[in-house]
Amino acid sequence: MQNSDQRFGVQLLQALLIFAIIGVAHATPSISDGSRLYAPCGVCHQPKAWGSPDGTIPSLAGQQKRYLEKQFALFSNGARVDAAMQVVTAHPILGNSNDIRVLAIFQA
Repeated sequence: MQNSDQRFGVQLLQALLIFAIIGVAHATPSISDGSRLYAPCGVCHQPKAWGSPDGTIPSLAGQQKRYLEKQFALFSNGARVDAAMQVVTAHPILGNSNDIRVLAIFQA
């Protein structure tokens, strides 16, 4: 009896680990998601995220992920003001924190 209980426990643990691994794999954002989300940003920040040559539009390329997330949050809650960025942060395509995280990972 104990042997079958142990096998059941091992099988249950294996199943839970498989589900956890699958969940992590699905939670990892893909490059295509970041690219899709960045497309509207490229209009101002340029396709490679270098910003404008005169510096009026900042470079996003190479910035830290956390920095990009924080700046986006500051624009979206009105603590940092820029008319174009207020429009961007209000857009439904970036409606959740996961999208912002994916976008920041793509640019970092």
